[in-house]
This record gives sequence, structure tokens and C-alpha cells, in this order.
Amino acid sequence: MKKRILWICFAVFAASVTLQLVAQPEPVDPVNWRKLAPFLADLKGWETSGEIDGSTVSTGTFKMSIVKGDFVRKGQKLEIQITDGGYVPMAYAGFKAMAQFEIDTSDEYVKKTKIKGFTAIENYQFKRKMATIIILVVDRFMVQLEARGMKDTSELKTIAQLLDLKALAALAK
Repeated sequence: MKKRILWICFAVFAASVTLQLVAQPEPVDPVNWRKLAPFLADLKGWETSGEIDGSTVSTGTFKMSIVKGDFVRKGQKLEIQITDGGYVPMAYAGFKAMAQFEIDTSDEYVKKTKIKGFTAIENYQFKRKMATIIILVVDRFMVQLEARGMKDTSELKTIAQLLDLKALAALAK
């Protein structure tokens, strides 16, 4: 009986992995970082702190674009990064793994949420007063917001609402 249950669990797991692999779009070239940079240009209420940094890199079959901006407001610092992994599964593995669990400890919490209809993960570290939100837009673009000195992730959620995630999603087509 135990072997039968083990085989059933294995079969369900194998079917789940197979469906995820079949549903995975074919890798594509990432959007050049210069096309991603405008998504960080005008963040209402925040001033840019330096230049928007970006890169598009290619190593063999793995290609990725990253753009990052630093912002300040009343002594608070905010960093936003957009990553386009071109549907290469390795680029999203960490996010997909984190989205499978929740944590609530005396040190931090991690939980899944939605931002503008997209799956997101929010993390708050109590002692460091560090808030992080990572949004996966159309299973392709990862948008990460991170700030120190916040009491929780609620303010980052408000900031995330300022980002034009719908227009970012349109770049995937």
C-alpha cells in the first residue's frame, strides 16, 4: 500500500512538472534595457538618485536584460529593478520557488500577493526594516522594488501601483 501511494505521489509530481515544462514558452531574445528604462523614469513623488543603469547580456543561449533605478524621498531610499529573462526557466526559478510558500517569523514574513493582477511576492524583514516586492509580469518580466526604513510592505505596494505594468506586459508580444 505504501509503495502504491508513493507511486501515485510520484506520478502526480511528474505530471505537474511535465505540464509546467509544456506550458513554458520558448525562450526569446529579451527586450533591450533601453526600452525598459522608461518604466523607471517618472515615479511620482520620488526623485531619481543618479542615472538609470542597464545592460543586455548574452552568454551562449542565455540572454537577459536588466535595468535599475535608485530613487529618494524624504530620506527614504528605493531601488527598482526590471529583469527580462526572455522566458529562460533559470531566470525565474527563484521566484517560482518562493511563490510556493509563505513564512511568518519574528524576523520576517514572506507571502504571495497580487499587484495589478500579476503574481507577486512580498517580504519584510523586521529588524532591518527592509521591504521587498517582486512582481512577475506575464511570466516574463520580474519587477523588484526594495526599500529600507519602511514599517511594512504597504507603501511599496502603493509605489508598485504607479508602475505601468500593463505597458510592460505589452512588450512581451
